[in-house]
Amino acid sequence: MEIEKIKNWIKNRKQVVVLAAAVLFVCYFAFVSLLPLRGMAKELKLEQQQQQSLITEANVYAGQLGHFQDKLKFLQEQLDNYERKIPPQADIGQFLGQIASLMDAHSLTERSIEPQQEIRGQKFNCIAVTMKCRGRLEQIRQFYESVQKLDRSVRIEKFKLVNDRDLGGLLMMETEAIIYYRSSAGRG
Repeated sequence: MEIEKIKNWIKNRKQVVVLAAAVLFVCYFAFVSLLPLRGMAKELKLEQQQQQSLITEANVYAGQLGHFQDKLKFLQEQLDNYERKIPPQADIGQFLGQIASLMDAHSLTERSIEPQQEIRGQKFNCIAVTMKCRGRLEQIRQFYESVQKLDRSVRIEKFKLVNDRDLGGLLMMETEAIIYYRSSAGRG
């Protein structure tokens, strides 16, 4: 009987050893194979989130692209209009004639149009023109609206209105306007 007990004990020990070996094998497999895979899965998930974020950001920019293209087209048209309003030569005589005609058209009196000294730049040159005239406020306003519609870039530098002494509604207007034209280096 004793031998039987010893045999059972050895048999149970073999089962324990086999069971322990199986547990050790499973643990080894888990640590060597599964844990690194879990770490890689976390890294892949993080990378996938970053890529999704980039895709979302790209979609936002793609949605704005049409707006920016429209704005670019509008600005290009504005630049073309601006370029057209700066002629390649001074044509000061023609411009002064246009101003005098506009003053006549708006029935302004006591007119004086005097070009000043030319200022030279790299791309553009400009000439200051002093304009004086007398008229009613509405006539002067209409004159400025007409100047604004000219196909020439004009900047009003100084503007002065003085009421006449008898306060009869006539105003003396004095303006310094700057007209631009391309310099020989800025042509092309």
